[in-house]
Amino acid sequence: MNLHTAILAAAGAIVALGGCSASRKADIRAGAPVAEAVSPDAMSGATPASRERLAAAAAANPDKYLPRAILYMTDGDYVDNVPVQVGGGGVITSYPAPSDVSVGRSTPLRMAGGWLLDRRGVSPRTAFTRYTYAEYSALPSAPTPQQLRAAIIPEARITRMCTLPMTPAEAAADTAAVNAIILNQPDRMTPVELPTPLTGLKLKQK
Repeated sequence: MNLHTAILAAAGAIVALGGCSASRKADIRAGAPVAEAVSPDAMSGATPASRERLAAAAAANPDKYLPRAILYMTDGDYVDNVPVQVGGGGVITSYPAPSDVSVGRSTPLRMAGGWLLDRRGVSPRTAFTRYTYAEYSALPSAPTPQQLRAAIIPEARITRMCTLPMTPAEAAADTAAVNAIILNQPDRMTPVELPTPLTGLKLKQK
């Protein structure tokens, strides 16, 4: 994917997240990146005029529309636990396919000050499951939403989250730069508001 395509894809996701209906946001897509809960064609929810304006804005200011690396903290050690995204009423809105995760490339990286550098796609709506990356990646198929809901660790919480002025790939490739920001330039870390409760977790009981 070239830079222009990546910019348009990221910009499209912004439009889709802001403009899609509640029912579209709740669509369950096994195998989708965990940070997403929108249709595969992120631009489809926008009008042609909106798409043109967004594309022009992205071309003029590409840094604004590129994805940002995420740092987060939790109230326990869940680095080995597979995250899922939870919407209103405890509906699981997004979860990975087993082929999408592995111990080597999905587990977060431990940074200075207790921060974790995300490599899987956490968000303010993240909940952690009892599945470890090793267990999940060995499954023949993704668990059902009901199985995933039953596997959520209710007490697991993201307590702090922020974005960095670099892409996820840049951050993973230069963890020394990430630590330098944490230790010496914390003003470059942009806080992300977390819902209440912090994961927005109110599980439906069946």
